[in-house]
Amino acid sequence: MTYDHSGRLLTNAHRINNSVSATLSYNYDELGRLTSVTRSGGSKSLTTTNQYNLRGWTISTQSPLFSQRLYYTDGKGTPCYNGNISSMTWKAGNETVTRGYRFEYDPLSRLKNATYAEGETLSPKPNYYDEQITGYDKNGNILGLKRYGQTSASGYGLIDNLAITLNGNQLLSVNDAVTTSAFNNGFEFKDNSKQATEYIYDDNGNLIKDLNKKITKIQYNYLNLPDRIEFEGGSSISYLYDAAGKKLRAVHTIAGNTTTTDYCGSVIFENGTPKTVLTEAGFVSLNDNKYHYYLQDYQGNNRVVADQNGNVEEVNHYYPFGGVFANTSSIQLYKYNGKELDTKNGLNWYDYGARHYDAAIGRWHVVDPMAEKCYSCSPYSYCLGNPIRFIDPTGMSIGDPLLQTFGRYEYGNNTFTNAFKFVHNTVASVVNTPIQMINDLASETEYIYNNGVGSYLSSGIQDATDAIGSQISYLAKTPISKQVSDTWQEMKEPQNWENTVAEGTLMFMPMKVGIGTKRSISTAAKGVGVTKTENIVKTAVHGNSLKSQRPTWGYKLYSTDGTFLKNGITSQEIPQKRYTKAFMENKKMKTIELFPNRQAAWNWEYQQNLIEQGPLNKNMH
Repeated sequence: MTYDHSGRLLTNAHRINNSVSATLSYNYDELGRLTSVTRSGGSKSLTTTNQYNLRGWTISTQSPLFSQRLYYTDGKGTPCYNGNISSMTWKAGNETVTRGYRFEYDPLSRLKNATYAEGETLSPKPNYYDEQITGYDKNGNILGLKRYGQTSASGYGLIDNLAITLNGNQLLSVNDAVTTSAFNNGFEFKDNSKQATEYIYDDNGNLIKDLNKKITKIQYNYLNLPDRIEFEGGSSISYLYDAAGKKLRAVHTIAGNTTTTDYCGSVIFENGTPKTVLTEAGFVSLNDNKYHYYLQDYQGNNRVVADQNGNVEEVNHYYPFGGVFANTSSIQLYKYNGKELDTKNGLNWYDYGARHYDAAIGRWHVVDPMAEKCYSCSPYSYCLGNPIRFIDPTGMSIGDPLLQTFGRYEYGNNTFTNAFKFVHNTVASVVNTPIQMINDLASETEYIYNNGVGSYLSSGIQDATDAIGSQISYLAKTPISKQVSDTWQEMKEPQNWENTVAEGTLMFMPMKVGIGTKRSISTAAKGVGVTKTENIVKTAVHGNSLKSQRPTWGYKLYSTDGTFLKNGITSQEIPQKRYTKAFMENKKMKTIELFPNRQAAWNWEYQQNLIEQGPLNKNMH
């Protein structure tokens, strides 16, 4: 692996059994956003490029085998000005047709209609792959859903017309008024029961019986993860986890045949034989030692699987809530959001780690582990009813994938990828747990920071889970009109900030803005990175203080005839702006390195002055 000066991954070379090799190359723009990924190692390399708008939102992903375009205020759909996607188009594999959706939302940004269309102009294709939510309750639970799909080799029509009955937030029954089945056993809701009570939960809110899936019993461990699922007819699925809840084994006993799958790090064994090695770019099939690449969309959905020579092996198209269109081939199980889809015995659940997700009804099967923080929405609903904008990478917290990260910063096994809204207060809280946050409309709000030193934290002494809950609650219960009003008020009354941070605290790095400068969070959204503080910061930090966490340039100053004048440091984004044009008239600056904070830059300047001190080096900063 190689990295750039900011710790961003540049290349990653893989080799397995001295026979399979592949190299991944990454490029970034001046803001640290990922602009391209190149996969090489076979006879043909595959490059994916990303583009962003002025707000930092993803607008396109382009590669030879998969391309996608996202529209917000433009395109053929109803314009959305709050970050929701109004329409999208895509083309996958060797297909010549451009597919797409037009989206409509209710006042709480929940999806109402997803109208399938084709062609660059998004001409509607009635009855093809539309998905409509006919109603939500006050907690955001889906009450009705219509889904269209393929009904025969050449026919399309309504495949699901669901009426959902609830007991509080929990399911009682789901009735499908359509008797037509999806073609070739394709994705749809299977209505196998016509009873008043088809779903039963335990005292922890875990689903223990699902008559529509013919599940007679589900047993859970102390982490509320399923230990064993039993079906009518004697089939079963058993799971084994480590102490932290990571899945180690799944044993499927279906119609008397047993398959044991072991998950050992990135290697997957089947009945004791190593079958697959998972990588960040795809997987290696060990039976033939071939590399297979995932080509993903903006949500991390695996759209195309191609071998190392660029040959298309699998194409996936998705309904808005994650169902897969009928496809011609399927060589692997990782689909929507890159999650494993278990289809055995009709289970059809995606495994997100903390929970399993049922795309046919847009619900989780157990309570959100963060439910006490997200009191304004149902603990079973998926992504606040907006699966177009949001994802839930672990089953525990919602993320907005439309805002690209400023590089990739990791702590342990956790990747910090989002920013979150400020809460007005003079003291910022600490972040002490790994998080993935959401960006709501208020992320467009502009704030004034103390010399640009903001810690990206909310008010009071609370951990990351509190902040997650406050944001989800705000989105779930606040109409768009009120969000716009709140945002405008915050823009008119920007706040100053202080940081109270203990030694060793994990915190988001500050945005790079000057004194009194207004800067939209969205411009630097999705986590400028993660760092550990070395000192105790008790008050607002001036930009020239050694306690400042602002990235700082080291530079050398010369006269135009080449005479060395000074070693210096500056926190200006453009180092040359450190001096006036008049001062620099007969001088030139050579930038040396961008350091992560003021202290690191000061240490460099100190060492350089020991080697050679220029006539303008009168003191250390």
